Amino acid sequence: MFNQTQYYAQPEQENQPQAQEFPRAGIFERAVAFAIDILGLFAVIYIAGYILIRKTGIIASDNYWIILIFFYALFALYCAVFTSGGRQTLGKFLVGIKVIDRKTGEGLTFVKALLRGLTYFVNLFTLFIGFGIALLNKKRLALEDLVAGSEVITVREKSPNEFIALSALGTMLIGGVIFYVYYLFFITPSVYQRELVDNAREQLNKLAYLEEVHKEHFGRYTSDLMRLALISGDPVQLQRDIQKNLRRRGFSIGINREGYQISAIAKDKEETIVTVNNKKD
Repeated sequence: MFNQTQYYAQPEQENQPQAQEFPRAGIFERAVAFAIDILGLFAVIYIAGYILIRKTGIIASDNYWIILIFFYALFALYCAVFTSGGRQTLGKFLVGIKVIDRKTGEGLTFVKALLRGLTYFVNLFTLFIGFGIALLNKKRLALEDLVAGSEVITVREKSPNEFIALSALGTMLIGGVIFYVYYLFFITPSVYQRELVDNAREQLNKLAYLEEVHKEHFGRYTSDLMRLALISGDPVQLQRDIQKNLRRRGFSIGINREGYQISAIAKDKEETIVTVNNKKD
């Protein structure tokens, strides 16, 4: 037998291009995209929902919380639909970022995207602490990313002008959130407390007006709250207003031949005592 040269197949070199790795989206890009999504959806809800819900009287004017729940539920669904399957929300499309599964690099499943959208509620009720988490880790993962196993990547290169614009807008948005938190903790309480006292004074002024009406019709003032309620024309609503603006304890109506004095305790934290009488300063 002749020795024959043995030929071995050489492995083919893989010339196929590797999957492109995109950089993670910056916090400014994410802030701008989120703001666009919120404002865009809010505009739709306001135009369509306000007319259909508020004008038809389906929801009472004092039940704003129902509208808020409807809005946030719709926003969570919007995020679930447009961040699953490799899709993008309007804000993320305009900014050029996308949400992907952190393990597979593919688009999120609908369930994970919905879970991610619902996590925005947690951010809302924790004063956006969940968003701040993205500043504390190298992968820029916010609370919704940790919960849903996602991350946000940049899918297109930004021009220098676009980068500057996004940075400026993102800085303003984040600064606005910081100011909102500061306002909520250090300014709003005092404003709200003063409003409670003002509401109590306004309520006593209404009772004082009813005292004058009673005096005009019957020739005397009265300490009977029920008589004043009947004079108001809507005793049930008057009782509701009193319960809303005044504490149950501390309420009194004192009268004599010359006049009256009504005292009550406001529902502020300091329990401010408010009074009204017919004495002229």
